[in-house]
Amino acid sequence: MMKIAVLSSSMLNSPPKNYGGLEMISYQVACGLAELGHKTVLFATNGSKIPPKGFLVEFGEAKGKVHCDWLEAEKSSYNKIKDMLTEFDIILGSNWFGMEYAFKATHPNAHVCHVHHGGLSMEYWGRSKPPFKLNLIAISKWMQKVYESQGFSSRVCYNGVNLSDYPVSHEKRSERLLWIGRIDTFKQPDYAIRVAQKANLGLDIIGGTFIQDTVYLEKIKGMCDGKKITFTPDASHEVKLKFLQTCKAVLFTSKMGEPLGLVPLEANACACPVLSTIDGATPETVKNGETGFLCANEEEMVENLKFIDMISPKKCRQWVEENFSVQTMTKAYLARFDEILSGDEW
Repeated sequence: MMKIAVLSSSMLNSPPKNYGGLEMISYQVACGLAELGHKTVLFATNGSKIPPKGFLVEFGEAKGKVHCDWLEAEKSSYNKIKDMLTEFDIILGSNWFGMEYAFKATHPNAHVCHVHHGGLSMEYWGRSKPPFKLNLIAISKWMQKVYESQGFSSRVCYNGVNLSDYPVSHEKRSERLLWIGRIDTFKQPDYAIRVAQKANLGLDIIGGTFIQDTVYLEKIKGMCDGKKITFTPDASHEVKLKFLQTCKAVLFTSKMGEPLGLVPLEANACACPVLSTIDGATPETVKNGETGFLCANEEEMVENLKFIDMISPKKCRQWVEENFSVQTMTKAYLARFDEILSGDEW
């Protein structure tokens, strides 16, 4: 049995009350490790949830907004917990700035690794490399290549979905489409609106408002008439689940260089097909022609909607069960931990 510390973000609760992929994954990793009998402590914001069979240490109020000093927030959180980290066999940072490396710098024998959930900001990561292995973990093969191009070695652990949180419903599906994500330009909800309009189908938008651009948020709200196109901000999991269980298909329209994308996996877990842009790691999460369609442009997405009923709901669910469950994710992390503890660092 290992003693494992999981350091979450200072931005949102773990798990988040609505939107928040990083914070959801840090919580699920902690749950999965504790379930297997490892003494696991999740370090997270006040009001976060205690992992069943695990422990929680709170390090301050969640910032809850994009426009703040993220680096200073994580420094402050780290300073509150750093003296507690000496007892752990492995420290897994699931945050933005790798505060666990500050601990490694002062405790050379500590075993640390860091899972990053997006692109590395070279402003903070590229000045100089520390004199120890980073043990950086990528959440997709695509991100692994991105990090390699930046001069960082990494190994892959795919994010996982807790399948018990996404039960399949036998309720008849509607003829409405669904879009889920942050209301930001790089997530392109306007793209989804145009696709729905061209296909003459209704669209429901579940939008996270943990955002950068409030002008764009108002633009999207203005494109929703409340009937043909609806907007539900910051929906709870229960509300999101109902939409996933009853929609015709989910539109995933990212153009950010998607690090992984949990939304297609959440949809497939509910036996719902996905129409996705070809962006970053989406070819790793959407099995073209089997769990949905990868589309080069709006016209292709509209055209593939004609064939969406041919996608097997059973295959969608199986895809997640076999490749992207919390159990699969947890085993991948344990394999990385074993490598680090045996001296096979990277």
